[in-house]
Amino acid sequence: MLSTFTLTCTLAFAGGPAIDSICTQVAPANDKWTRSPNQKQAVVLIHGYYVHVFDKSVAKPQLRSWQSANGPLVKEIGKNADVYVFAYGQNAALDAIVKDSKLSANVAELRKLGYSDIVLVGHSAGGLIARHFVEDFPDAGVTKVLQVCSPNGGSPLASLSAAKSQKPFLDCLSTDHRKKCMEQRAGKKIEGKKQRY
Repeated sequence: MLSTFTLTCTLAFAGGPAIDSICTQVAPANDKWTRSPNQKQAVVLIHGYYVHVFDKSVAKPQLRSWQSANGPLVKEIGKNADVYVFAYGQNAALDAIVKDSKLSANVAELRKLGYSDIVLVGHSAGGLIARHFVEDFPDAGVTKVLQVCSPNGGSPLASLSAAKSQKPFLDCLSTDHRKKCMEQRAGKKIEGKKQRY
């Protein structure tokens, strides 16, 4: 049996913070993920930066109102696709969120359900998460990424004051960090399928 001291030290030095995340089906709304009959497309909506005043809320994934089943965006997309929403704690850098959250497992589960078209739609920093995900996991099964108002070149919002534990997340949205990130990722190319219309 591990002593309390050993357990505490193991958890303290195990690396970065744990990235808590949730993914829920909102159209059609189901407690258990279910692919609608003959539906081939799943759309995953990923929110962006959220101002946290207190440290206790930073690590908790929180869905935004526009991700709700009753939201106009979900209702509209739900006419042609099954809709899922993804939320994540904002207590780490983007790369850590992509690597250490459940996003990869969630996409794998969508593939198991039989969707042939998996689309990630990211707003603001959520678009950066979607982009990094397909760049880092090109064989995961995502077929399209849509970035909405994503700060690929950085954002002045990164200089805002926020809860201390949210600083790593904000730092990677800064103009300087994004410039370095874009340089490092310049060689990452995603092969697209040729489509005829």
